[in-house]
Formats: sequence, C-alpha cells, structure tokens
Amino acid sequence: MFAWSPSDMPGIDPDIICHRLHVNPASKPVVQKRRNFAPERVAIIEAEIDKLLAAGFIEEVSYSEWLANVVLVAKQEKGKWRVCVDYTDLNKACPKDNFPLPRIDQLVDSTSGNQLLSFMNAYSGYNQIMMYDDDKAKTSVIIERGTYCYKVMPFGLKNAGATYQRLVNKIFKEQIGRTMEVYVDDMLVKAPKRGDHLKNLTEAFSLLRQYRMKLNPSKCTFGVSSSRFLGYLVTEREFTPLAEEEKLFSKKKESPRADKSSVEPDQPRDRWQLRVDGASNQKGAGVGVVIVTPDGTLLEQAITLGFPASNNEAEYEALLVGLCLAKELSIKKLAIYSDSQLITSQASGEYMAKHPRMILRFISVKHLDQPSIEEVEQPDLMQIEEDPSWKNPIIDYLVNENLPKEKSEAKKT
Repeated sequence: MFAWSPSDMPGIDPDIICHRLHVNPASKPVVQKRRNFAPERVAIIEAEIDKLLAAGFIEEVSYSEWLANVVLVAKQEKGKWRVCVDYTDLNKACPKDNFPLPRIDQLVDSTSGNQLLSFMNAYSGYNQIMMYDDDKAKTSVIIERGTYCYKVMPFGLKNAGATYQRLVNKIFKEQIGRTMEVYVDDMLVKAPKRGDHLKNLTEAFSLLRQYRMKLNPSKCTFGVSSSRFLGYLVTEREFTPLAEEEKLFSKKKESPRADKSSVEPDQPRDRWQLRVDGASNQKGAGVGVVIVTPDGTLLEQAITLGFPASNNEAEYEALLVGLCLAKELSIKKLAIYSDSQLITSQASGEYMAKHPRMILRFISVKHLDQPSIEEVEQPDLMQIEEDPSWKNPIIDYLVNENLPKEKSEAKKT
C-alpha cells in the first residue's frame, strides 16, 4: 500500500485506465530542435534520465514523429533543479478533456465537522497510470545522448489531471462525499464519530490494494483532528487558509470560505497561470516566480537580483522573469497574478508610471506603418564632380570672350 521508491510501484492495471492523447489527425507532428545546455546542466538532465530509466518510467525510442525538449526550472532550494518537458506543441494538438475537477471550496467545506481525519497522498501519482501503447512515442523527449519516450503518464501533458481524477472517482465512487473526499492525488478519509474512523480507513485501504495504488508515507497523516489539505488548515469546526498559500496566492481572510478568484472555476483549463512576487531589504533584492500549468503542476523559480532595487522595481523584475519563462515555454494563454496593484495596473496601462526609473521600464514598443524620420529623395542619376581642366580657360574665351587674369595664361589662350 505504501511506496518508498519507484520500484515499489507496479502501476494501475491498463485495463482499468490508461492515458490516451487523442491527437487531432489534422495536426502536423512537431519535432523541436534540440536545445543546448551548459555542461553542468547536461549532467543534471542525464542524472534525471538515468533515474527515470531505472524506475522503468521511460524507454529509448527511434523514429519518433513528435519530439519535445527538456526545460530546467530552479527549485526554491538553492542549487536544486526540476527537469520538465516542454509539451506545448503536443498539447496544442490534443482536444481538451472536459471531465470536471471538484470545486476546492465545496470540497474543503465538506471536510469540517469531523472528529477524526486521515490525509493521504499518492506516491508520484501521475506516474502510476500507464500511457496508451500507441501514444507512448508521441511523448518523446530529446536530449544530448538520445531520444526517450514515457511508458507512464508524465507531468505536463494536457488532460493528465482529468485522467487521474477519473481514476480516483472510479475507485472511490461509493466513498466520495460519505467517508472520503478526493482531489486528484490528494485523499482525505473523514469520520464524524471517532469510532467510525478505523472502519472508514480499512475500507479505503482495501480499495487502494485492489487497484494497486501506492501512497507516499512521508505525505500521509492518520487519525488527527486537524491538518493541511489543499492549502487549508482543516479542523473539526472550521478551515482556514494556510499562511504560505495565503501569501502566495493573495487569498483574502475576511470570509471563512474559499475566495472565488482563488479557485478560478470559470477560467479555461488550458490557460497557464503566472504568479510573481518581489521584495527588497538592506541585504539585497530578489524575485519569486511560480508558473502553474493547466493540470496544476508548479514550476518554481527564485532569483537574487545583482543590483539594488526598490520593492516596486523588484516586483516588476519578477514580472519580467516570469514573462521570459513563459516565452521560453511558448505559452500562448497566460493569466498573471501579483500582489502589487501598482505594478499590475501600470503594466496594464490603468496607472501611469511617474518615477523616472520606472518610466524607463514602461516605454512601449510601437509598430509604425511608415518611417518617423523624413526620407530625402535621392536623384536617380549619379552626380560626378569634375576636376579643373586646361581646356576650361579656352572654352571660357570662345564662349564668353573672357581672358585669364594672368598674362602668361592669356598668351596661351
């Protein structure tokens, strides 16, 4: 029931569920040109590939019509990197799976009023679902030493979250809303009465074993009256947003319910989110960037600025870094969030920047239909300058009867 390493995961039976891409037949396959990385980053990428090979998550592939590049994203821990795959082109060719995800506010609200709670998280959840055989080659990734494709469902694929939610809804269809709540790979077993909790847990464990789903022991908490769930502190009486999530996503404290704007149920699921923050003090300035993929995967970037900056300038630098990352990932639809109303309003044009250093950051790039500098018409004929000739005085005398002032020259004429 628990997994301590990828080798402990047999995977969900493909007859129960597997991830299919349903690529539009009219879409032309895209082979991305291999990106070049510095030697130290190549070592990081190859180490990750070795881990995936050892876990049985990927395999070598030849003659793939689809090829994607890897993208290195810095983690919050200094010197740590997350290896991601740029599936932008492949995702564009796949239709959206409209399978509904639970509303977080309603889901969290339903967890209150229980005396005992148990919180569980699947071990490398997405990777427990197999890829459909005919779609494996489409997930191919290119690195310096070769090309590989995924045998399991990787992070970053469109509709991966919907596929996982479809699986857990099928596994726990009799328990959801009664003894359990499930959001993708986050599971909660609840009991209004303490005496019922063990029975509810046993029921959930039996289903996990039946479907061969493995849990991450380091992310499980059993038999408690309060704990963290989907960014909230859930207790018997109420739930409140956790401080770090509240700061990151700018949630409001006035209402005990989840703020609609933080849940964003009405936003298109294929839209990426960019959340930026910047700060400065006497020691220096830094920026933090979080990109949220359509399936909920977090790509994090933290950067220390090498120059002094005010808080507003740090906020704007964070916005620039985020936009550069979005451009690198070829993101087309992007919703940007910042806790600085000044920066977002200036960037959107609602406010006018007045500080000289800030004005320089908001100089618009304009496309002109015609040159702003007047062009001087040039003659079609080339102008030739003549040097003085000995014939000039003779011609002047014959035409105008003018003699040179010098007597010697006049005699010659």
